[in-house]
Amino acid sequence: AAVDRTRECLLKCQANVIARQCRRSYLRFRLSVTIGQSAIRRFLVMRWFRKVKASRLTLENKLRTLQSMVIKYRDEAASLAHLFADGRLPKALQPISSLEHYELNIAPDLLGEGGCALPLLRSSVQRANELASDVDAMERRVAEAERNEIARQEEDRALRAELGIKYDEYAPMVESLRKNLRRVADQCENSDALKLEIQHPYTYSKWDQVHEPENVVENVLDSDDERVYRTVAPEIDLTLCDGAICFISAIEIDSG
Repeated sequence: AAVDRTRECLLKCQANVIARQCRRSYLRFRLSVTIGQSAIRRFLVMRWFRKVKASRLTLENKLRTLQSMVIKYRDEAASLAHLFADGRLPKALQPISSLEHYELNIAPDLLGEGGCALPLLRSSVQRANELASDVDAMERRVAEAERNEIARQEEDRALRAELGIKYDEYAPMVESLRKNLRRVADQCENSDALKLEIQHPYTYSKWDQVHEPENVVENVLDSDDERVYRTVAPEIDLTLCDGAICFISAIEIDSG
């Protein structure tokens, strides 16, 4: 019994030692893997950084080369312009006066597969043109508003001179009338021609078809002849703004 107990204790000691050794080996292996991963990651990062730095230097050198070529080209274009009497290139040669002019005036079919060399310049010029158009439109609106204001002031002076002391008494009525007239003018400006259709088909007798072939209701919308459809007033269907709510100031049917 004592021998078995001793043997059991030795086995437990061996198991404990083996477990500690395995744990120590695992921790060493894990530390080695972590160090290896850090070294590999550092190597990859440094290699990427060197590639980026080399590419940056290459691009900067190419930009300097292009810059010197553009400057040299501009000087040669200026030398070409001095060959003319007025010291300027003619209109036909203006696109080749500089790289910017060439990029802005080149035809779209000559851009090639890569597009233009200065897309930012082209887009900036387009945006500037759009803004210039917006500014011109705004200036026209401001000028029109100023003209309307001047006309209104002149009208007020004329009305004050005509009404005299009654001007202040009639001022609210005049302002209300102006608002109504402006509203009607805006509605008339936004008005549109209505779609006209005959409401229902008409039938004609054989006598009408033989003796009065032109006296048909459809000709009301196609002809202004007095002989057209004298018998009965036709029923006409008006399509009002595709069924939406609208303002109608007057309805006038112009034949033809």
